[in-house]
Amino acid sequence: MRILVIGNSDGIGLALTKRLLDHGDEVIGVSRRAPNLTSEKLHQHIVDLTMPNAADELRSAIGQSEQIAALIYCAGMGEPFSEVGVALDADTVSVNLTGFAIALAAVLPQMENAKSGRVIALSSIADTWSPGAPSYGATKAGLTTYLLSLRRPLKKLGITASVIRFGFVDTKMAKAPQKPMMMSAEQAVDVILKVLRRGPAITTVPFPMDLLVKLIAFFSYWQARLS
Repeated sequence: MRILVIGNSDGIGLALTKRLLDHGDEVIGVSRRAPNLTSEKLHQHIVDLTMPNAADELRSAIGQSEQIAALIYCAGMGEPFSEVGVALDADTVSVNLTGFAIALAAVLPQMENAKSGRVIALSSIADTWSPGAPSYGATKAGLTTYLLSLRRPLKKLGITASVIRFGFVDTKMAKAPQKPMMMSAEQAVDVILKVLRRGPAITTVPFPMDLLVKLIAFFSYWQARLS
């Protein structure tokens, strides 16, 4: 398959790219920095999703490719409010949410013409009330809702949309002082490949972590309402 991976310079995206190449798939990679990886089956493009020309550059990269079977959106960012306040919130929105919309718009014409394709985005169990990182929680909530809302209209075009909600994964994004039930990037890739094959609407891993986060979010919400 020819697969478009957005955000493959490190972390889950890089591990996924390596696994796909090992399986013999062709990968179109898009990232802010070039990954430390070379292969004749890897076609890498450098695109900064926070820049005004990101949509044009991404469309140009996609336009040079033959039929893309799947889009897997791995790009993401988020900083604790205690460290940066709201200074990077606009960039967080661009990378976590707007960037996916740009990528989908770029690849959708090919998939619609072929009447087939898979669209997968990596969200987070933290897609909820998140006072520690408000922009991260808000953008991941938007991403989750967007994917689930897209599923029915895209299905009519022959395209499957799925969202994966991960807990802590051992990458640079895992910045909390406590990281319960943390997965490795390779374990995260195992989940992505299962979703790529089966196409469920939503996958949450690990499920016990999701229940814990929802409980914390519930108390945080009412604490804010009553304060």
